[in-house]
Amino acid sequence: MPVKIYTPEKGEGPFPCLIWYHGGGFCIGSIDDYVYEVICRDIANQVGCVVVSVEYRLAPEYKFPTQIEDAYNALTWVYNNSEHLNINPNLLAVGGDSAGGSLSAVMSIMTRDRGGPGLKHQLLIYPCMTNPLTDDVQSHVKYYDGPLLSHDIITWFMDQLFDDMTVGLNHHYVKLLENPDLSLLPPATIINALHDPLSDHGSLYAQKLEENNIPVTHSVYRKSIHGFFGSQLGESSEAMAEACAALRDSFGIDKIVY
Repeated sequence: MPVKIYTPEKGEGPFPCLIWYHGGGFCIGSIDDYVYEVICRDIANQVGCVVVSVEYRLAPEYKFPTQIEDAYNALTWVYNNSEHLNINPNLLAVGGDSAGGSLSAVMSIMTRDRGGPGLKHQLLIYPCMTNPLTDDVQSHVKYYDGPLLSHDIITWFMDQLFDDMTVGLNHHYVKLLENPDLSLLPPATIINALHDPLSDHGSLYAQKLEENNIPVTHSVYRKSIHGFFGSQLGESSEAMAEACAALRDSFGIDKIVY
């Protein structure tokens, strides 16, 4: 599968590495999208790490769990090719926005369960952490019609993703809030926009991680909507600074000074 590799402008390596998974409801989006090029380049330079942006396969042509297996294969590929990529294999993290945030959370669990590469951090930008179509999460109801991400749009995404939506939405890698074992996971940074049907997913997952003694920082950007991260508008720069600071801390890197 294609990847894009971003190397920081300063330093000689071997570098820490963030494996980045883009958003788009598992159906749209690409590593070639301008917003993801901006995000990955900014993180590479502000953190001082390599960023590997992953073009996992999309629904409806490729149904769930293709996206999860592609994401894990990319993670293990980075680890196995770390010397060629000028990466320190002991300093890996995963991150992504929306569907990519969900994939990052799943990768943290999957690599633990499969005995795969160790992770220093999981960066979760407004991830979906449970069935997004229920009415038992307050933000689902409050932001039923959006802005931007609405119940109807989410329903369309889920219909493309699963052969059987009822079965798919009950899969243990979809209902992460109900996962009985969230122990031994990497520290997490969770960033949410307030005006977003997925807003409460972050606070609920942060609570679950804390109950399992996983270090977690959760921030809600109160003027923002789903998709704001990397937009270079509103609170985007503040959220980017928070994400980069968390990654630098997890990698043990001092702030980059230009």
